[in-house]
Amino acid sequence: GDYGYNSRMNLFWFSGADSIDKKYRTIGRSWWPDEELSMSECHNAIQLYEDVKPRIMLSHDCPDFITRNYFGYKELNKTRMVLQAMLDSHKPEIWIFGHHHRKFSESIDSTLFMCLRELEYFDISIGEQI
Repeated sequence: GDYGYNSRMNLFWFSGADSIDKKYRTIGRSWWPDEELSMSECHNAIQLYEDVKPRIMLSHDCPDFITRNYFGYKELNKTRMVLQAMLDSHKPEIWIFGHHHRKFSESIDSTLFMCLRELEYFDISIGEQI
């Protein structure tokens, strides 16, 4: 699904991201107009996230704070703003994302942020302390 929550793992997921190189891509083949969630889906996802307050967050992109301060991107987009709103409402123990395809691991406040390189993975055991 586009977003959701697994209560057994205390894990929330949120899909989608804006492609900064979409002007070089082909609609329907390498770029899709609905790559980001709709505003309605975003509002519903934020509400669910605030209700469940997950321990683990998985997202394709990351909050705006991370892209601005650690990756140097200054442009705003809907997905990063939604993820930032989620972070502002609740800080999970760990936030894993991969959209930027670069190794990044930084503990900020009470959250460990991890960006995974392409095809990289990270195992978490249920009940494990991070």
